[in-house]
Amino acid sequence: MFDSFTSQPKKSLLLLRHGHREKTPKNSFGNELPLTLEGKQRAFSLGQTIRDLKIGECHTSPLLRCVQTAEKILEGSNQKIEIKNSKILGDPGPFISDPVEAGPLFLETPLESIAQAIVDNQKLPGMRTLEEGSHLFVRHVLQVGKLPCIMISHDIIISLLCCFFFKSHNAQKFMPNYLEGLSITRENSHIIVHLEKYNEPKKLGLGEEAPQIFHRRKAAVFIDTGAIC
Repeated sequence: MFDSFTSQPKKSLLLLRHGHREKTPKNSFGNELPLTLEGKQRAFSLGQTIRDLKIGECHTSPLLRCVQTAEKILEGSNQKIEIKNSKILGDPGPFISDPVEAGPLFLETPLESIAQAIVDNQKLPGMRTLEEGSHLFVRHVLQVGKLPCIMISHDIIISLLCCFFFKSHNAQKFMPNYLEGLSITRENSHIIVHLEKYNEPKKLGLGEEAPQIFHRRKAAVFIDTGAIC
């Protein structure tokens, strides 16, 4: 298991994309798409890997697949706590200022193209800038009362946050797979951010060493929260 979340649980948050979902139908936002059986199983398995941690809070996008992911992670970790829906994590998320105005954009344009346009500082209908949306998210992180905290969100939101935190202009590079995302550690006036890849645990033979559950893909980045708040 990765150090940035488990070694300092009283300071840390885990922001993940939801688990495997059904394919989005054409001309649909896909808001009601559930997890697949694989998505439920992998979320449960992830929960089992963190069952030794007492989770303080669990926040999720209100969309069904995110709520189901949170439920399965908590079920796997054998913990019963309130799941808090957060509009910062989705529906609409921190980068949409006007869902009605932004709606046609999401029906007509691939997510990767929308994310890249935001990173390129293009003005899009109903959308916030990269900096505005990221600052909203950081403020949300700073308001979490009980750590460790698990947050479930969406690929485009995590990709844009990565571009902001890691000062990248390549949104596609940071599009996470299912159950991948960021670990965030609160440290005085800073937050420390790591990009993490989830490795599903496998059954081991006698004498085999357990692999890392999460694999760190990027060194820590320090963000001065005083400049944001």
